[in-house]
Amino acid sequence: MEPGNPALDRYVLELDGEAHRRPRYREAVAAGEVPGGFGVEDGVGLLFAGRELAEAMSSRPRARAYRSERGEPDGVVETALTPLRLPAPERAGVSPEVSELRRTSLARRHAVARGRSGRLRP
Repeated sequence: MEPGNPALDRYVLELDGEAHRRPRYREAVAAGEVPGGFGVEDGVGLLFAGRELAEAMSSRPRARAYRSERGEPDGVVETALTPLRLPAPERAGVSPEVSELRRTSLARRHAVARGRSGRLRP
């Protein structure tokens, strides 16, 4: 494992992408190899005020974050954090034209994934 953020003296670990990351991190925290820290899924960001966590935020509705610390019963205490849900782009000042383009692009990608051409009919 690579060192955590030296300003925080703890780890912030991306949990998505590699299935072994979370269990390996839990083992390392339990063994005292690394300090406790945080785990985040895609779409979650952590805001720190100095060395303290001020807020967890998410652009995705079900994305999660965790705080991990040494403790009983299995050597690690993992606390789920509830991220503040950020507003959807349409509510954050994105023009209707950009929103329409995004919806169209998403519909095309879904059509291609289902084996259709993804081209719009005239």
